[in-house]
Amino acid sequence: MKKRIWWFLLLGVWLFSCQRVSLTDEERVWIKTHPVIRLAPDPDFPPFEFFDEWGEYQGIGADYVRAFSRWSGVRVEIYHYSNWSEVLQALSNREIDMINCAIDTPSRRVYATFPTPYLRLPNVVVTRRTMTVPRSFEEVLQGRVGMVRSYGMVDILREKYPWFTPRLYPTLLEGLEALVSEEIDYFLSDLGTASYYITEGGFYTLKIVLAFKPDNVSGFGVRSDWPILVSILEKFERSLSEAEKNRIIKRWVIVGHEYIGTNRWWWLVGLLGLGLIGLFGVLLWWLRVFRSREMEHERREGELFRELSEMAEMLPVVLDRLPLAAMMVNQNGVVSYVNQEFVILFGWKKEEISSFYQFYRMAAAQESDRKLLWEKWETIVTGGKPNPYILLDHFLLLDKEEKEHPCRVDIHRLGSTFLFTFVDYSTQEASEKLFQHKQNQMLLAMKEKDLLFMELEHRVRNTLQLMRSFMRLHDSLKTRYTTEDLLLKLTCGVDLLTIIKNYTMQDLKLRLYNLKVPLLEFVQHVRLDMGLDVEADVDPVEMNEQSLLACMFAIEEVFFVVWRCCRGKGKIFLQVRNGEKIVIEIRYEGFLEMTEEELVVSRDFVYQLGGKVHYQFSPVFLFGIALDQEKIAIL
Repeated sequence: MKKRIWWFLLLGVWLFSCQRVSLTDEERVWIKTHPVIRLAPDPDFPPFEFFDEWGEYQGIGADYVRAFSRWSGVRVEIYHYSNWSEVLQALSNREIDMINCAIDTPSRRVYATFPTPYLRLPNVVVTRRTMTVPRSFEEVLQGRVGMVRSYGMVDILREKYPWFTPRLYPTLLEGLEALVSEEIDYFLSDLGTASYYITEGGFYTLKIVLAFKPDNVSGFGVRSDWPILVSILEKFERSLSEAEKNRIIKRWVIVGHEYIGTNRWWWLVGLLGLGLIGLFGVLLWWLRVFRSREMEHERREGELFRELSEMAEMLPVVLDRLPLAAMMVNQNGVVSYVNQEFVILFGWKKEEISSFYQFYRMAAAQESDRKLLWEKWETIVTGGKPNPYILLDHFLLLDKEEKEHPCRVDIHRLGSTFLFTFVDYSTQEASEKLFQHKQNQMLLAMKEKDLLFMELEHRVRNTLQLMRSFMRLHDSLKTRYTTEDLLLKLTCGVDLLTIIKNYTMQDLKLRLYNLKVPLLEFVQHVRLDMGLDVEADVDPVEMNEQSLLACMFAIEEVFFVVWRCCRGKGKIFLQVRNGEKIVIEIRYEGFLEMTEEELVVSRDFVYQLGGKVHYQFSPVFLFGIALDQEKIAIL
């Protein structure tokens, strides 16, 4: 009996081995004589294939290419072209050997051969959230429709609908931006790419409304004079298990992954459906109980929305009289109004700015400012919770002549309208108003001695809370800070507060303070607590209390970032010069591995002072601050 069992086991192993995909001798020889294959992907086709911010080939197709390289031993060399049209031209000219995530069309068979496709996804129609849902795909084709130039689906639809004339764009990103700016009404794409851009690309004002046939069936494409490579790719695709294919797909496709499942899961879907029916019955009972309350809430919300809409119509009249630059944007991101102060500050009229997307790309001076300004806009549009770790509202913006303006930017939602206000800290008038407001607050707090002490104590507590927020901010920026690093930073912050408090409480008069006194004392603390070798050369500089506090915290933040990178090695030079401008420079003789995001907090403090910042990371690290004498000395 035992012998029979062993015979059956051996027979099963033999049958399993027979099912494995193997290469012929001719195919093995071809691989040895062609150890490198040149492939060029579509540079802007996420999540199927694209280049990330580091220039690395990523996506579903990239995972298939890596799996093929491991399976065959062939090294796949990646070439980078600007758009898909250039990729197809390169394959036709034999500058590359293979493409990926491509549809088999008659026009491409002239220069390419296509193995069995490995990917199938529904094609969908994308439109703005304000548009009504079309009744049929034919109704969509009669409108203003956009597609990507040279994509295979363009030829397929033109053959099926000869009267169809879409607007073609070089990349998918440009097509979606045209949809947002109302240049077109619909954009045709596949489910995976459309879902990726809506969820990951920030196109929250767009939605998927309709699916259409035929599906997007794509895979590898090989130069037509290499038929043996087609056979090798066919065997590679058969060698992949269903689990491996689903793992690759689910890694990249988030929305709509139910279209890619296999039939063996339908029984599970049925059970879940029965459970949902039971849950629906319970929810229906609860809905009937609370229906009256919901109707009352809806009525109140409708009244509030109408009032906000009426206010939005009156806003231009009010904003023209305000001494603030203002811009109004609708829910699709289209600029509907700018006041005269905006034109004076930035130089752009309403006709020159079509959307917020265009404004923030032209006006944001630095990449880090663009990211933070975009996150602030997304939070307001989607109604989501603001990031508690991003406490910054100050950005370095450029006008039409590319002149820099450190500005405070606020965004307010009024019904379906969004109001942007800009306070330019680089102008004398804005700075005087800001510091006049601070002066009035200080004078009220200094009426009695007891109130002053209570205010200072409250400020210390708030600043400690701010330090804890800075710790969370560093964590959210994905820096390599340890708990010990953050505790040391908190200690330095408390020491800095103590130094400033002891210095500013020597008397109760409103006066200017010398930056040199607390700065040299803080340098001594840095030498002891952080173990940094600091050489300080500081000129006397007089400034008000608020400027002193912001300036000291900006310097302390840079010191901590440098310490985190060098860990006490090397020497830091601190220099303060008092001339036409107050110039502060922190220099480290050597290269420090850091990013712009780690200097965001320091830059924000400087922008609040109406100052300017410049920095470099190599060949030596340098962080410079330039302040206006008149602004920091206003009482």
